[in-house]
Amino acid sequence: KAQAPIELKFDLLERPVQGQPFDVAIALLPQTSARSATVVVTGSDGLTIDQGAEQFEFPAVEAAQVYRHSIKVTPATEGFYLLTLSVSLQHDQTSDSRVFSVPILVGNAGGGGSAPPAAGPGGAQQQAEQHRGT
Repeated sequence: KAQAPIELKFDLLERPVQGQPFDVAIALLPQTSARSATVVVTGSDGLTIDQGAEQFEFPAVEAAQVYRHSIKVTPATEGFYLLTLSVSLQHDQTSDSRVFSVPILVGNAGGGGSAPPAAGPGGAQQQAEQHRGT
């Protein structure tokens, strides 16, 4: 099945810190016009999304325009998280959807500190397999 004709860009406005809320800025770039675009937001275990931010909508999106939104999330611990955005474009008779994953690394990226959650023998591979196709 073809994916919805839309792109997504994101930016972490600050360095993620364990237990501290921070904003993930996103920009949706539709390549076709649609009656509306709905975004459903989910996070991997340990990543809390602010209440009310789990779903939002842009009415009447136009091709080649940029639609911005900010999502506030809070990581419970240091490690690697995925913020998943399921975007649906509603047209008159049909709808298209596409899923995007935003990687979030909390803690010291270059330090010899703790390993990400589920990292152990095969842990990183298992985590990659769980998120394949998202």
